[in-house]
Amino acid sequence: MLSEQVLGNVLKTYRRILENNLTTFIIFMSNLHAFLKMAFEVFYLNKKRHDAFVKELLDRGFVIDEYTGKRMSAGTSIAAITNLWFSSLRGFPSNAQEKRCGLLVGAITPIYDDLLDVHGFTSLAEKSFDQILAEESMYHGMKNNLNDLFLWLMKQANDSIMLKDEYRMFFQQTIVSQKESLRQMEGIELNQKELERIMMMKGGNATLLYRHLLGNKMKEGEEQLVFATGGLMQFANDIFDTWSDHKSGNRTLATISTNPSDLKKTYFKLLREVVKRAVELPYPQNNILAFLRFLLPVIARTLVCFDQFERLFTTYGHFDIPSFSRQQMICDMEKPVNMFANVRYAAKLFDEEVKPLIKKIEHLVFLRQTIDQCSDYISFLLPLPMKCFQ
Repeated sequence: MLSEQVLGNVLKTYRRILENNLTTFIIFMSNLHAFLKMAFEVFYLNKKRHDAFVKELLDRGFVIDEYTGKRMSAGTSIAAITNLWFSSLRGFPSNAQEKRCGLLVGAITPIYDDLLDVHGFTSLAEKSFDQILAEESMYHGMKNNLNDLFLWLMKQANDSIMLKDEYRMFFQQTIVSQKESLRQMEGIELNQKELERIMMMKGGNATLLYRHLLGNKMKEGEEQLVFATGGLMQFANDIFDTWSDHKSGNRTLATISTNPSDLKKTYFKLLREVVKRAVELPYPQNNILAFLRFLLPVIARTLVCFDQFERLFTTYGHFDIPSFSRQQMICDMEKPVNMFANVRYAAKLFDEEVKPLIKKIEHLVFLRQTIDQCSDYISFLLPLPMKCFQ
């Protein structure tokens, strides 16, 4: 007969195997759930809000061409995503006023960029937030150009934002960052350290601005988390824009790279900074996990793009961007194989970068909650008794 000690060891080993396998499965389903929920929020709910918002603007007499409409749609989608992230962190969803702010600021950001970069309103970069609002106060109802729409949106956003002082401060910092980033287009041989500094400023301050679409004040350490998240997101955007930035002469960490593995090291450095700051926040653990679950599917896309870049490096023995075609450099995330890889990488990031920083009992509670959250997708999976994991 087996001794009690041997039998106990066998049962412990079995429980450990069960827990590890179940953890891997549930983490994957959790990230699939986050991916689907985010897609539903952005491509269905926010699209309905955005379409109604554009109709409102057209009814007011503003002229919105197809290009501007697409840019506004992208901006309001970003606002919907950041609202989902940071409302999950605080523990309750965004309300109607906060969603309205997302539409306004999501439209302002790309229009501001285009006024500077496309339409030549370079003087706009020299104006403070208050100067822009003062210009709006002299507005006489002309609605036939982009500047008119921008000024109206600025006034509406200022009236709607709840944390006005913080919003103004980070809007001003975003202007400074945008002005600084213009150096990337001036043909200056900026080194890697300087490019990373500009990248962090641009992404960090813009994300801090979007964080203040919500009405709750930031807790201790949250500003550093949001700034780090914005820097990571800007880096991810630069990876996907490598080809277009190269063609337009915009110098970034991606366009000066000669080896995708170096870019990947920067990616994980930035990611680990975000995760570290997140788990140290004075929010409930469940809120932090919810924030990370919704963040990871977005940033995991970058790993799919890295795979494509690394295949080029392996095939040709170099990563010389001018020698590649647009088709070789563009990573199409609408392909089913890439979408599945996105979800798989998000689960892998959670398993390898987040899970080690979570206390065991908290993680097991998280597993049970994830089962409940995924019930719509895995209805066959019955709730498991906690004693299975003890």
